[in-house]
Amino acid sequence: MGLLDEMRQEMPPPKHVCGVTKAIEQMDKKDAADLEAAVADQTIMATSISRVLARRGITVKPDAIRRHRKKDCACVR
Repeated sequence: MGLLDEMRQEMPPPKHVCGVTKAIEQMDKKDAADLEAAVADQTIMATSISRVLARRGITVKPDAIRRHRKKDCACVR
């Protein structure tokens, strides 16, 4: 095994994130904070969040939002 191969093996695996986190990472700070607050607010339905994001050209399915809320998404794994 060469030096380059050894270095590649030392790299951590790529971190997978869910659609909610991907959306947050693409937004400006204000919108990202608003999305985080909406996801944390259980009184706001996941379908409502998804529809508003879709109107802004951001696709996050309601199921992804629900999994993120329950901490059962790729972000936590």
